[in-house]
Amino acid sequence: MEDSEPTMIQVIQDDVPPELWGMVFGYLSLADRRNVTLTCSFFRLIEQPSFFEVMNFSIVKITVTTRRQPSETKFLLRKPLRSSLERLRFYAGARIASAVKKCQLEIGFPESGGVEKMADGGLEVVAELFQLLPTFPDLSALSFAGIDLDRQKLQRIHEMPALRSLALRECRILPDATSLRPLSIEKLLVEGRKELIHITERKQHNRLGLSTFFDTNRLRTLDISMANEALFSLWSLPSGTRFSSLTSLSISSSVTTSKSFIALLNTVPLLEHLRLSRYLASKLSRGKLSPTNQFTSLPPSLVTQLKSFTGPPMFAKIFACRPLQRIEITWPTPGANPRIDLYPILTSIRFPEKVKYLTFESSDLTEKLVDCPVVFSESLRSLVVTVWTEGGRGYPEDVYCREKLIHKLPLRLPTKLSHFELHVAFTFQDDWKTPLDELLTFKNLLLQRCPGMMNVVFSSRFYAYLWPPTKTWMWHRERISDSFGSWSCVER
Repeated sequence: MEDSEPTMIQVIQDDVPPELWGMVFGYLSLADRRNVTLTCSFFRLIEQPSFFEVMNFSIVKITVTTRRQPSETKFLLRKPLRSSLERLRFYAGARIASAVKKCQLEIGFPESGGVEKMADGGLEVVAELFQLLPTFPDLSALSFAGIDLDRQKLQRIHEMPALRSLALRECRILPDATSLRPLSIEKLLVEGRKELIHITERKQHNRLGLSTFFDTNRLRTLDISMANEALFSLWSLPSGTRFSSLTSLSISSSVTTSKSFIALLNTVPLLEHLRLSRYLASKLSRGKLSPTNQFTSLPPSLVTQLKSFTGPPMFAKIFACRPLQRIEITWPTPGANPRIDLYPILTSIRFPEKVKYLTFESSDLTEKLVDCPVVFSESLRSLVVTVWTEGGRGYPEDVYCREKLIHKLPLRLPTKLSHFELHVAFTFQDDWKTPLDELLTFKNLLLQRCPGMMNVVFSSRFYAYLWPPTKTWMWHRERISDSFGSWSCVER
């Protein structure tokens, strides 16, 4: 008797490895992946766990005061169905646990109203979550907000087999955790206005720092955005501390006023991306953040592999001696009209032929700025410019006012640009439809000059003295083999 032909289900199960099906399903949209799970039990077993890659638990901290009773602090589940113990235990089950890649836990304060819809049990969820963390074999990213990390919690984090990334927002590490070995992770993000390391004794300020709790030699990405007082306490680095694997550093530019900044740069020999951000403009006006007193030049041996810099213009000039591929010159607050001459900064870039991505903001765009080697370089692929020139007449001849920006600037740009953004401060007429003809002229002139252009963004304020822009036009087209697809336009 001849064997019957195998059914489709048998072929699916026997002839194709299950892990290959998982790779195939990864190319589908979320809706199509859901449909796949409805076709047969075999596909459901393969694909359903992928819908649970992120665990998200949100808890609200409230203080309840009643008459004749002392105040009581309660921890409530913001969304009881999504943050319950039952849901946590479902994630920790044998079939789902291996699919979990990221966990987010937030303890915050209630918004106006809505407390009556919350449920008790927040502390129980937090306690059981930390107990279960080591049972997730592929959980690689943790994100905490408003959490106090004591020795027991950090011990559970240490026991996680696949942890690579940790984000701490408004969190504190308690001193009883100092007896643990430094945590070995690749990416650390710290954000908040209070000190990350909870100091209980004054003498601890000099011996507790970032290297107390984290293996600095393993870190590859470090992003710290904190209030100045809390920020400086992190840099109590013992002699010999190295960030030997760190390639990306984002930190407040206020750190440059500290004498330890040069010492910090000495510990990061492989640094490729540096971002200096978030300082107060008022301090700059008082001269407290000027680099002239502490940090005016870059020693030849420091950050020799730097490829990307983002930060204020006074620091951009310092790091311009490195072969940078990306430069973003930023300002303290969005909408600040920068009355500073960028020409000496842009011309100080030692290797303009290396720069592929350039972003800057200027009160006026002048002929000499457009003629800078870095702006006119044929190596440039992306250019983002914000110009604060108002509409109208009466500007000097070399200033790009509204008409000149629209009709002349596109013909002066590098021919190999593929991404260009122009953000302007002038307003168009009251009718929203009026500028479209001008903008189409702008885009067409740009394409004549840069035939490989793929993204064009133009934004303008509709009302005077209003920021951010209230009207933006974005054009985009895809590259298909050796040709381009049609343009799509989005207005917002």
